[in-house]
Amino acid sequence: AQQVEMTLGHLAAQPQEQNALGLIQTFGTLAKRPVVLFTAEEPRPEFPAWLLQNGWEFEQFPVYRTEILENSDLRQRFQNNENESVVFTSPSTVKGFLLSIGHPDLTGLTSRWISIGPSTTNEIESAGGVVHWEADEPDVQQLLLNLIKEIS
Repeated sequence: AQQVEMTLGHLAAQPQEQNALGLIQTFGTLAKRPVVLFTAEEPRPEFPAWLLQNGWEFEQFPVYRTEILENSDLRQRFQNNENESVVFTSPSTVKGFLLSIGHPDLTGLTSRWISIGPSTTNEIESAGGVVHWEADEPDVQQLLLNLIKEIS
């Protein structure tokens, strides 16, 4: 982040939480300066929308692509029952899960859907699922510890 700021003269920040909420919280405390925003080819809209809404000058550069993979082992192991919890750690994992199990959406499936945070919850709900539990913080280790406590 510091190298980008020194080289390009743009604000560079690395939030504690590596998601749109973390970026919004970080940038909400900073004086407005031009921003370079490196994103996925198909980025989530929340942070760029916040920048526009709050009058930040920014340039957006897609620098990577999220590739959804099909996993045949997942298809064989997925049980689809109410005693099975499926943990999603990003919106892309919801898409990858559906591709892997060969389902167009979560409608009619009975497993419990666990979400790491709001954007993942939105993706689950958009796919017809009902979130059983959403993590308070986007921390995979804490999410799993809380899940273990809940099912014990």
